[in-house]
Amino acid sequence: MSSLIRALDSPLRIQIILALNERPHFVHELVKLVQSSQPLVSQHLKVLKSAGIVDAQRQGRQMTYSLAQGRVLDILLLALEASSNTPE
Repeated sequence: MSSLIRALDSPLRIQIILALNERPHFVHELVKLVQSSQPLVSQHLKVLKSAGIVDAQRQGRQMTYSLAQGRVLDILLLALEASSNTPE
């Protein structure tokens, strides 16, 4: 569970998860969506894959990434809601 929480502790990884919630994406699509470099997006995808949050499937010479667990999005949305309700 701690690796899951650590994997969610990044605004860029949250953006990637939200994009993958819409549909599976190739890396180059995620690069455009999150407006970051390909090496950085690939690094974050590796963290998400290691935590079991995303799956990767090879399609020809490219990898397609998708959410591995439907519950991850629920946890993420609850965490975002809780953090926005926290008084500062």
